[in-house]
Amino acid sequence: MDAEARIAALAEEQAAALRAAGARLDQERTALQQQLAVVRNQRDVAAMDAEVRVAALAEERAAALRAAGARLDQERTALQQQLVLVRAQRDAALDDTESDSRIAALTQEMDALRRKLAEADDAASDLRSQMQAAASAQARELAEVRGAMASMRTLYEGAAELGGRITGEGILVNLGGEELQFPSGSAILPSRELPTLDRIAAMLAARADLKAKIGGHTDSSGNPEINQALSRQRAEAVMQALIDRGVDPDRLSTEGYGADRPVADNTTDRGRRENRRVEVVMIGDADGAASSLSDN
Repeated sequence: MDAEARIAALAEEQAAALRAAGARLDQERTALQQQLAVVRNQRDVAAMDAEVRVAALAEERAAALRAAGARLDQERTALQQQLVLVRAQRDAALDDTESDSRIAALTQEMDALRRKLAEADDAASDLRSQMQAAASAQARELAEVRGAMASMRTLYEGAAELGGRITGEGILVNLGGEELQFPSGSAILPSRELPTLDRIAAMLAARADLKAKIGGHTDSSGNPEINQALSRQRAEAVMQALIDRGVDPDRLSTEGYGADRPVADNTTDRGRRENRRVEVVMIGDADGAASSLSDN
């Protein structure tokens, strides 16, 4: 194989190695997105150990880049050897007083090899930069995932403490039933102690990353417009109760849904009581972190 063919083959091998590394990176990101989807959709606490998988994927990615670097080193060595060989041929031609055209051809071949060697050096430098950038990205990504997993774990623990449940938004706590029962047409909180509100306020105090979305609801009795206003008033009453417990109002938002989201049958007294409620959704950074990863 002549020098030009060898150079072309080496360049193609280098490009193939980089393409393979890129394909591996895409596969790893897809696997990570799927793992995060398991955590978010199935709400499986055990799946939160996905960070172990993320660490393994990061190592695979680093190994792929190291392999590409090793291939570049091999190609550079081959080019250097080829240059030494051509230089020796030219020197021999000079010693044997071969024709000027032969010497000129060998000199041109040496110049071409030097250019290719410089290109290989540039490619190696670019790959080193890619490896450094990939290492930084891996560290950030792993930190993001670990942070998201830790936040999700805390959300699960918080849901258990508050007697709530995990939804696509966060922890949903239903303030209804015996503890917080609104009379029909009323948005006034009971004067007795409300331990669930106390626990919500305590969690917000402990978790600066959490915000609370407060939604008021009514039964289907009466005028829909009045119910809409009443549901918002109920949400605002709960928000004020949390503010009174020391929660920053900037971390709270309210919405009135009227009778649009019943959780029970409005044709029965019991069902209507259950529908007269306020729901608090504790929203954290876990979903945000997971979404940013999956969107990238």
